[in-house]
Amino acid sequence: MREHLIPDTGGFSAAEAFRTFAAETLVFAYRGAMNDSITEAILGISENTLEEHTDLAASNRKVSFLIVECFQNILRHGIGPSNDAGLESSTFTFRSYEDAFYINSINAIHESDRIRLVQTVDRVNDLDREGLTELYRKQLSDAVLSDRGGAGLGLIELARKSGRPIHYHFEQDGDQTLFHNQVSFRKSRAPEYDLTTQTSSLKKHLNTEKVLMLYKGDLSQRSILPLLDMAELNTELRQGGAYARKVGHVLIEMLQNISRHSQAYDGRRDGVMLVGTNNERFIIQTCNKVNAAQRNQLQAQLDEITELDYEGLRQLHKTKFKASIDREDKRSSGLGLVQIARDGRGCIDYRFEESDNDDYFFTLAVSV
Repeated sequence: MREHLIPDTGGFSAAEAFRTFAAETLVFAYRGAMNDSITEAILGISENTLEEHTDLAASNRKVSFLIVECFQNILRHGIGPSNDAGLESSTFTFRSYEDAFYINSINAIHESDRIRLVQTVDRVNDLDREGLTELYRKQLSDAVLSDRGGAGLGLIELARKSGRPIHYHFEQDGDQTLFHNQVSFRKSRAPEYDLTTQTSSLKKHLNTEKVLMLYKGDLSQRSILPLLDMAELNTELRQGGAYARKVGHVLIEMLQNISRHSQAYDGRRDGVMLVGTNNERFIIQTCNKVNAAQRNQLQAQLDEITELDYEGLRQLHKTKFKASIDREDKRSSGLGLVQIARDGRGCIDYRFEESDNDDYFFTLAVSV
């Protein structure tokens, strides 16, 4: 049964994210549970992408440090971001553009911390590398610690490792004070962009559409695993282990569907994945480019699938599975799409939108 799971024109769909971030090699945005268990999954996403698909592979260790330290700063200085009440406030993103890597975070802080943060960031931005090293040693020896971190050591280290100024600003959101923070890394000395305003706009889209996680980049087999870890961690925190495994199974099928039906450019199979919520269910959206022949094949398969009820999907799955065993070309059987629809109990939606070079954006969504 065809469901309405993809936002109408003007909403923030996976295809809209693909268009918005067309120039970026990698975009990751997250507004789910913020706790230590998420750190490793976030690190896995960045490292897998950096190693194979960006100009920053040689700087992997330094960029990985910056990502972890920025995320830890949210945990140290944010207000209550580990539960649903904090989802509207905290957002963590990183992205690769040209030869630069940008890490942006937004989190609610105590208003009493604003002056201290301004003084600390302005101070580190005024210092060169030698000055930062001296300040770090002094603060460390003074051991001025609190329950939310120590003496601005994290911010000092971010400035030291990145070699770039920290961009920041504050925003008043009702009775909350939001701290916007950007750390960047670039091998060349060319100036970087201030993406704090753009990140703020992205955060509003994520909140409106209840998106927990956005990924735009290569969705080949290696990139899938850390994304799966992240999705399963969030699902387990909300619903429990059995449901997390079910969401993970659907996510694998949808990402593998991109590997089967997508245009490859320079060895990459770029796509977009969104994971969001709707009441007690998770909504997974993917988008990738297909050519006209792929569009026609997918359209026929999906038209057949969306006409069936759950029992019809079960029977079709059995038929497709038996047929696929003897087929030489298993990619064209449509078995994966049937599995996605079956596991979503028929709650599936899709859309084709014209792209460039006679290609199409193919968006697939399922409710689990």
